[in-house]
Amino acid sequence: TYGGTGMFRKALEWFRDQGVDAVMITGDLADQGLVEQLEDVAAVWYEVFPGDRLPGGGHVEKLFICGNHDFLGACGNPWVERTYPDPEERKRHILRNDMGGWWKRIFHEDYARFYRKTVKGYVFLGRH
Repeated sequence: TYGGTGMFRKALEWFRDQGVDAVMITGDLADQGLVEQLEDVAAVWYEVFPGDRLPGGGHVEKLFICGNHDFLGACGNPWVERTYPDPEERKRHILRNDMGGWWKRIFHEDYARFYRKTVKGYVFLGRH
C-alpha cells in the first residue's frame, strides 16, 4: 500500500480497542491494484483481528468495498510496468484479472459485485 501500513494498523488497533462490531473501508485497499497490496491489508487486518475477532472473542465484520484503484490502479501505471516488465508476469499480480479468486483467498469470503451484511440488526449494502 502507498506509504506502508503503519497508519492503517494504528487505525485498526484503535477500532479494536473501542470494541467495534464492524469496520468499513470504502475503496482503494490496493493503491496500484496489486495482489501484494491487498495481501498487505489482509495481513494487518488478521494481525489486529485474528479470525475476524476481538480479543474478547466478539466477531468483527469486514465491510470492505473495492474502489477505482483496486480495479484500475495497475492500468497503464508506469510504476507497475517497471516493477513487472514482463506482461505475463504482470498479469499474475493485478487484482482485476481474478478479483473473485484473490478476494476469496485473501479475505476468506466470497466476492460479489453487490453484498448485503447484517451487523447487530443494521443492514449494510456494499457495491464493489
